[in-house]
Parts: sequence; C-alpha cells; structure tokens
Amino acid sequence: MPFLSSNQNETTSITPKKDCKSSNSVPIFPFTTQKGKNLVTRNTKLEVCEHPSKGHTANRRSPRRFLYRNTLGRFKTEKDLLNDAEQSMMEYKTSIEQLKKDSKYTLDKIAVGESDLQRGQTDLRSTGKQIRSLIGSIYKAESTATGLMDRLRTIPTRQSLELRAEVASMASDLKNQRCVLQERINKISEYGVRV
Repeated sequence: MPFLSSNQNETTSITPKKDCKSSNSVPIFPFTTQKGKNLVTRNTKLEVCEHPSKGHTANRRSPRRFLYRNTLGRFKTEKDLLNDAEQSMMEYKTSIEQLKKDSKYTLDKIAVGESDLQRGQTDLRSTGKQIRSLIGSIYKAESTATGLMDRLRTIPTRQSLELRAEVASMASDLKNQRCVLQERINKISEYGVRV
C-alpha cells in the first residue's frame, strides 16, 4: 500500500514491533520509489501478530451462524422464524422417514444373510459328515489293500509280484485322496462348523 510522507524528499523509517511471538515475521521496511514517494510493504503474519483480536473471530466455532443470529436474524419477524422452523421440521421428518426405510431394508438384508449363513453352515456340516464317512471307507480300503499285499508276499510267483505292485500303487492313491479329504475337513472346521 503506498504511503506518502508529508515531505516528499524525507524518508521515514518504521521499526518493527518486538512483542510479536512469531519468529517468521518480517519487519516493515519503507522503499523509496521514483519521484521520492515512499512505498511501505507489509507482511500479513506481522499484521496477525499485531492484532490478535482479528484472528479470534476466525478461530471461533461457526462465526457465520453467530453473526447471522446476532445481526440479520434479529430483523426477521416471528412469522418468518416460524416458517423457517416448520421447514426445518419437515426436512427432519423426511430424513427420519428415509432413515427408517433404510434401516428396515438393512434389517431385511441382515435376516436374509443370516438365513443364508445358517443354510450354508448346515450344508457344510452335512458335507463334512459325508467326507468323514468317505474317509472311513477309504481307510478300510487301505487296510484291506495292506492285508492283500501281505498275503501276496507269501506267494513267490512273478504274477503275485506284479499284483502286489499294482495294489501298492492303488493304496498310495487312496492315501493321497484321504489326505486331500482330511484337508477339506480341516478347512470346514476353520469356518467354525463342527464336523
């Protein structure tokens, strides 16, 4: 902002205030321009430090509402205030009705989800029982295969040797299948379903 001194040729020096707590504030310095006019530059941080009461209204909670109620709000008639109150009441009613609809929709979705969850748990439980019975059947087949291999060892022919190798491969396949099914049972039990 340009500052003209009373005497055109005289330059005035302005000293910065020392009571400002901000270390980043820059002092105000005059600069001489053409034709002997003085131009003073200002720092906005320094202005805030000089006038702390200006920043107080900006830091207050909702200053617009405060200013409106204490200035323009006083010029409203009772009828205008009543109309504003009725309008805000209608807005609140519509928002409450919308919230009720949303909550009912959410509760319906939760009920459907719970029924799906219970149905899924029942299906998992029945599947787990079927897998358990299948594991038992596989275990019985493995034990009969090992018994057959023991009987084939007593026969010293070449044909019994081939049969024993074939039964051993079938027994190892059964064992692998049993391990896979046991892993499935463990996964089902991780979901919290007793099998």
